[in-house]
Amino acid sequence: SQLHLFTADNLSAHDLMGMQTNFNSGKFSRYCMADYDNINMLSDYTLCTLRTPEHHEQHLALLSSGTPQHQVRREYGVVGRCVFSEIPNIDVLHLFPPDVMHDFMEGVVPVVICVALNDVIAKSNLDILSLNSLLANFTYGQCDVRNRYGAEVTTNHLRNLSIPGTASEKLCLLRLLPIILGSLLSEQVMGNIEGIRLLHVCQDISDIIMAFVIDTIWLARLYSLIVDLHD
Repeated sequence: SQLHLFTADNLSAHDLMGMQTNFNSGKFSRYCMADYDNINMLSDYTLCTLRTPEHHEQHLALLSSGTPQHQVRREYGVVGRCVFSEIPNIDVLHLFPPDVMHDFMEGVVPVVICVALNDVIAKSNLDILSLNSLLANFTYGQCDVRNRYGAEVTTNHLRNLSIPGTASEKLCLLRLLPIILGSLLSEQVMGNIEGIRLLHVCQDISDIIMAFVIDTIWLARLYSLIVDLHD
């Protein structure tokens, strides 16, 4: 038998892998050497130095040789050896897949929603009161009612690019927001707002990464969508 994947949230994955469990400073990624202070300049994985098994072993060797853990953590984000490292032929760097809930549903999605709503409010007759009225009075379908977005959105939320709610509620809002806004705004107005287009791009990304099975031929399309969203 062989252990190929171990799914976990980011905190658990980093703890099991022997990586730093602080995600707002230093080398926070288990996939590359990106530094938190520079993440706004890294819009493409080709701009990042990817972690390799050879480099990872070098980082672990520093710990074994007596280099203080805080120094190795600061420089490389590594604090120890993975708990599964004794399993034969284990690929530690590819063992833990991305945490789609925290990375996408609670990371990317709220930012895109806020960017879109800020753009809509700036370019139409929609205000924050009308927005909350639309959200509160929208009739959700049977498959979405359990994840209906019930929180009140404030101008501070939109300014900080962060909205309250659970991950599933935010994903539901991403899917339905163009329909909700379409009950007040004309198709022509919606078509001239860049934020609405970004919503659709993010929806297309969601359709791929949330699929039960992902065909490899979709990956080129996914990459182009991510580049479009960043640009």
